[in-house]
Amino acid sequence: MLNREQSTTEINGTFLFSQLLIHALLHMKSLSTDINEFVTECAKKYAGQFKFKQVQEFYNSYKSDKPILEYTKTSFLHELINKTLRVQNIDMMFLLRFHIRDIQQQLAQHQCQSPVRVYREQLMSTQEVERLLSSVDQLISTNTILSTSLERMIAEFFFSDQLPPPDFEIILFIIDADPNAASDVTPFVNITQCSQFGDAKQEVLFMLGSIFCLTNIHQEGDHMWVASMTLCSDGVHELRNLFETLKDEVEGESENGFTNLLTFASILGRMGRIDQADIFLRRALYEYYMMANEHIIDIAKCYRKLGVGVLELFSIVRRISNRRAKCVVAKNNYRCALNYQHIALAIRSQCLPSNHPDIAQSHTDIAAIHFDLGEYSLAIDHNQAALQIESKTLPSNHLSLATSYDYLAVTYDHVGDRETAKEYFLKAQFINENNALFAQQNPYQTISYQCPICKHHVWIYQIFWIFKGAPCFRCIRRVVAFGSWK
Repeated sequence: MLNREQSTTEINGTFLFSQLLIHALLHMKSLSTDINEFVTECAKKYAGQFKFKQVQEFYNSYKSDKPILEYTKTSFLHELINKTLRVQNIDMMFLLRFHIRDIQQQLAQHQCQSPVRVYREQLMSTQEVERLLSSVDQLISTNTILSTSLERMIAEFFFSDQLPPPDFEIILFIIDADPNAASDVTPFVNITQCSQFGDAKQEVLFMLGSIFCLTNIHQEGDHMWVASMTLCSDGVHELRNLFETLKDEVEGESENGFTNLLTFASILGRMGRIDQADIFLRRALYEYYMMANEHIIDIAKCYRKLGVGVLELFSIVRRISNRRAKCVVAKNNYRCALNYQHIALAIRSQCLPSNHPDIAQSHTDIAAIHFDLGEYSLAIDHNQAALQIESKTLPSNHLSLATSYDYLAVTYDHVGDRETAKEYFLKAQFINENNALFAQQNPYQTISYQCPICKHHVWIYQIFWIFKGAPCFRCIRRVVAFGSWK
């Protein structure tokens, strides 16, 4: 995600996963212990400081039906929540999920019913202003809960007699917002009646993730800029269909419409935050073991995802300069991943029907690890086991079959059995070619190409066509781990 503090983000892949993360946080089941966990962490953070007393007051006075009152108080909370959202501090975002959800629900209940023009003045880095200058007529999204005022004079008051620090500019946003462009997920509300400040600030809040069209930006004097924006519906951006596809995939792992820890970890993994995904997977595994009878299949999913994560987490390997030592660490990672995958397979084999697709998935995962370790006969055995299940349960033109044929073709090629490799490659090619027309007609679905290194077929979302022709993830992973494509 973002590697520096920013108050806005362009509508791109970063935005996509940011929206997915917000969606997950807003749909987590509320527990009575949520606030206790947050307060405990804050007590550690602010121990010995004046803010420690504010944390105690927050705990004693917090009411879930009046979160905006707490948010607008001059206390640790307002600063903490916006800093957390700006820098995408995942651990603190998770702890704050109850408060973010409560704010969203109160805003949705009191959504503005008529169009408004509001103002917000803030400091912004020169670099971010330059990004805005190149984003006119484009869509941008807020990374925080956006506070604005109905009165321009109030918005301009704080910086009226100040010069910005070096490398910063003062920017005044003029925002036109129509309630028809808002939604229950990203509402905006005049909070005069529920704010700590009452009428003094004439404050209007926009929920984080709100989308705006930047219509104009111009300079007014030294270090002073004025930007005009219009609130847009969250259904207008070009990635909306892809977001819905990803959201549906994520919700497939949810429980009765609520996001669980396993789902949250999956989103972090897709974002590339593998180390944090690992933390939440282990937390999920602990909680599932506490209720093992109800969550035995979820335990298997956790082990499977832990196995995948171990192979993706090469931050330690990258810091090792000695090639032999690097290979040793990499192989240890693979063995660890293999152990997790075998645990997942054992649980699934005991609890699921013998032809269940999750069992096929486990065999495929195990085969991929054996292949990367050069243990080709074991890779073939597990790929054949996966193919046997898929052949019985999937249509003959399903892409999962093509993937299994691809894996077998490449593996047989590595052991020198060219005839068998060709047979499986032609089967995979036939399915891929028959699915190509469907992919072209559905631009938010997938396109395929052949990895230039291992010759596997790779499927990517069409929106990411720029990556077509790049080595597949498995090849990249091997060169990072072992220093070679082979």
